[in-house]
Amino acid sequence: MNENSVWQKAQTIELEVAKDILPEFDIGFDRKIPTNIEKEMRSFVA
Repeated sequence: MNENSVWQKAQTIELEVAKDILPEFDIGFDRKIPTNIEKEMRSFVA
């Protein structure tokens, strides 16, 4: 199976999640990373 077909298959997976669980995550950064770079990275992920 090539990489593209694995990605396409992953897109069809549906998970049953309780309504009180928010579909989000937080990203942790090393304190050595400058704040402006962290903000840019968070913006990219969002």
